[in-house]
Amino acid sequence: MITLGIAGTAKNTGKTTTLSSIIDELYRNNEKIALTSIGYDGEEIDNVTGLFKPRYKLKEGIILATANKTLKKINGIYEEIYNTEIPTPLGKVKVVRVRKEGLFVVAGPNKGSEIEKIKKLFYNMGIKYMLIDGALNRIAPMENTDAIIIATGAAMNTDIERISDNARAISYIFNDIDRVQDEIAEILEGVDRVTIFKENDFIKMSFNSFLDYENLDEILGKIEKNDIIYIPGLCINYLLEELLNKLIEKSFRTTIIFKNPVRLLLAGAPEKTMEVIYKAVLNGIYCKYLDKISLLAFTINPYYPLYNPLENVYKEAYIDELKLKESMLAKTSVPVINIKKDGPQKLINIIESFKYSRLIPL
Repeated sequence: MITLGIAGTAKNTGKTTTLSSIIDELYRNNEKIALTSIGYDGEEIDNVTGLFKPRYKLKEGIILATANKTLKKINGIYEEIYNTEIPTPLGKVKVVRVRKEGLFVVAGPNKGSEIEKIKKLFYNMGIKYMLIDGALNRIAPMENTDAIIIATGAAMNTDIERISDNARAISYIFNDIDRVQDEIAEILEGVDRVTIFKENDFIKMSFNSFLDYENLDEILGKIEKNDIIYIPGLCINYLLEELLNKLIEKSFRTTIIFKNPVRLLLAGAPEKTMEVIYKAVLNGIYCKYLDKISLLAFTINPYYPLYNPLENVYKEAYIDELKLKESMLAKTSVPVINIKKDGPQKLINIIESFKYSRLIPL
């Protein structure tokens, strides 16, 4: 089973359109699909702008994990398969099968452990593609995915260079930092605190995240030239910058291992995090992941809601789609796709190539 996350950099960046296109194409290819969401998605009207938003049109046979109260807002027919007992503000999450095509809203679990429980259920049901709807501001549970697609565009920022700079940083965090070797990964599995590995010894800290100056001082007091630091929890990019600058000053050839790209993305503004890591790498410090999550593509949406103060309403507005695409392609090595203009087939080909790459032993 491939677990694929689709996250938006902001509301109205085309995430639902992207995910709906993926669902339709995989369904057309007779793949067994399941859908859930981190939080609430699929509403008909944007609750801020009042503008129309696409909902999920799900066909017969698709599996859905969603909160109980959302099932009262659909116009399709479903059968309940399993009550997960996972609580949400909209009731407990239920696993259902669509019996008659209809429009659905989705509100799934919002914790990584809960996503993992749903993932196991779907796997046991023979699901081939588990799709998770999310957003960058609630991306933490997406560390349970195999790969991710990011929807971005003018709703995040109308400055094309700002959009593409953000995309470059996200791409760097996901795709330009390698996974550790298998033998190191085996040692790190189950390690739940910041740990410094020395040639013949290791030191476990009392904390699992790198979040304050006390953590910084404790690490600097114990680190030596060729040590390996593993940070299983979260970190803050300005503290990471101070740590790395100290290591650079001492000409240390340290290796820093992060749990996964999602946790590094949560360190702060992606642009700053990329700058910090890139400088460290140039100065001989190695940065790695325990678990790799691939960024497969960006989808773009040139639309944004423009507020008209005279009429006190939002109206549709657009930036130059071609310039946005060219700018992002120039700054990242990741495919950039406008689903509405280019169609979904290129994105489906990328997803299927990723699936087959995971079947081939390295």
